[in-house]
Amino acid sequence: MIKLPIKKLLLPSGLLCALLFFLPFERIPSLDVAGITLRINIFIGLALILVTGFKHWSRPGLLTVEKLGLFMLLVFFVSALQAMNLGRSLSVIGFTIFVVLLALAIARSFTVSDLHRMQKWLIAGALVVCGFAFYQFFGDIMQLPHWATGLRPFYTIEVFSFPRVQAASLEPLYFANYLLLPLALSLALAIYMSFPLWIIALFYTCFFLTVSRGGIVAALLLTLLFIGIGIIKKRGGQVIKIVAALFGGAAMAYVMIVLLIPQLGNLRTSLGSKVEAPIGSKVAKTYQKQATNYEYKDTGSDRARTRAVALELFQREPILGVGPGNFGREAKKLRPYYSEAQTVNNLPLELLAETGLAGAAAFVLFAAALLWKALTVLRKLADGPIKVWLVASFLFLIAAFLQYQTFSTLYIIHIWAAVGVILGLIRLSRANEKA
Repeated sequence: MIKLPIKKLLLPSGLLCALLFFLPFERIPSLDVAGITLRINIFIGLALILVTGFKHWSRPGLLTVEKLGLFMLLVFFVSALQAMNLGRSLSVIGFTIFVVLLALAIARSFTVSDLHRMQKWLIAGALVVCGFAFYQFFGDIMQLPHWATGLRPFYTIEVFSFPRVQAASLEPLYFANYLLLPLALSLALAIYMSFPLWIIALFYTCFFLTVSRGGIVAALLLTLLFIGIGIIKKRGGQVIKIVAALFGGAAMAYVMIVLLIPQLGNLRTSLGSKVEAPIGSKVAKTYQKQATNYEYKDTGSDRARTRAVALELFQREPILGVGPGNFGREAKKLRPYYSEAQTVNNLPLELLAETGLAGAAAFVLFAAALLWKALTVLRKLADGPIKVWLVASFLFLIAAFLQYQTFSTLYIIHIWAAVGVILGLIRLSRANEKA
């Protein structure tokens, strides 16, 4: 009889590796039950919280930055209690509590010896969803049904003249946001150690295929930051490889979108399709417009107008806001054409509108303390696995915050996974200092 190592699989480090692999699987596979989307990474995260909660949370005690995270939750909860739609607020608070507790659990789930295994599982998950994104791209061009490609109707070739890949994520922008994490780790490994150039180029290709403006800009910022580190550390060869990967990824995306789409469209027509094959110049023009237009209509309103409404709601309720998750409901009262699911598409302004100065200040205090502590630790670290992961996670959060100017969901699991890794690395550095 074959015995599965269940105990080893349920060790915190094993659950963490599984979580890192399944981070990008947000929409596929998933199951909606009573308005809640059940996903594999949620179940793994809950298991990790339970395992670490029973065994590790009491020793050692909470870091100051962790206490600030819990204080932020308290402020959000107080804001939720005075919301008009209490049920929606409590739902958002529940998800936020989950990701914060998950970050605390991750911080207690690994040691230095686990970092290499964590790296392999994170990159493996990223490669799987990148492969799926390529399948989506070509499958949509050849008119496979949406249920077969997993591509939502809003992002198909019929809408944009090219498919906008989303892989297993809810939207292309979330896929791009997730890709920032494996890209950051890949670039850190390329600068400090070594990493295959083709994988980095693949990540860049997928960024350009999402056509997520915020995601592409965040990826370019991340790249510039790592190029700067490479120049400072006098690692010109690695910098050249990173630049080559960037341009290689951009070239591959150009070939796929501008050159291959018309050719495959002609093939599709020759096989009997009644859909007219797209023209290369038209595809290129549409792509350029989509990738560079920062004020476009999205979910019924452009970002400029939702920002204005957010400021209006903040002025109305400046201390505690209108309550977490209540922006859409309150915005609809001011602008009837909005749906109650409308978001600001800008995290700082959504925090101000929904949680007021109290919630926004609590979030900024937590984020500033986290980044400052990470910087303090980085100054003392020699090159090695801890530094690679800390630099990657730190710069990922910087890039993610830039993209947060174009969307506004706070409780994203992969972002809080990076927060948890930073907290864990801070703990490891403290343990090394005491040893």
